[in-house]
Amino acid sequence: MLPLGQIISKYNIQHHCYADTSCNNIDHFTSDMSPLSTYVKQEVVFDSCVSFNAQVTKVVQTWFLQLMLISKVRPFLSFSDLEKVIHTFIASRLAYCNALYSGISKGNIHRLQLIQNAAAQLLTHSRRSDYITPILAGLHWLPVYFRIDFKILLLVFKALHSQAPIYICDVLTPYEPDRGLRSSGRNLLTVPESHLVTKGFCC
Repeated sequence: MLPLGQIISKYNIQHHCYADTSCNNIDHFTSDMSPLSTYVKQEVVFDSCVSFNAQVTKVVQTWFLQLMLISKVRPFLSFSDLEKVIHTFIASRLAYCNALYSGISKGNIHRLQLIQNAAAQLLTHSRRSDYITPILAGLHWLPVYFRIDFKILLLVFKALHSQAPIYICDVLTPYEPDRGLRSSGRNLLTVPESHLVTKGFCC
């Protein structure tokens, strides 16, 4: 089956994935949030510290409930059908706005990884005590933190090749040193300066 983007492009329709890109610009509302408030945008829960603790808690609770329901119908599904169900209800949610999870705490990453591990164990009839790395490799599933890095790298690649929305392309600035350095010509990007107090990163 062709990816949805290729199907849309065949009909010369301009498009981009809103779920992965439109959540990236958060400056417009984090500055107005009180220290204890939260803001929900496109099913993503933001807090004033941009820690995503509330978002991860919500995701973990929802996904474990989905896995419990899927486990009840597992005896009636073939492996391929069960894999499709898990991709539909679990894997697709792992990819939803996951670029926002870059930089979150290791504890939250671990909580998200437990969901993927449980889904893999459910699909392969593995025990909780089994080593999960070869199971994920056999399913060709990237661990959660690799999926986050991959999504960011994909967005950057598209932006550098003018395949991303303008508001993302404008954020990236090529690194051009004032004098000849070994880093010249390596296609590096400039790291923007940030003032943590004004951006809401209070934690």
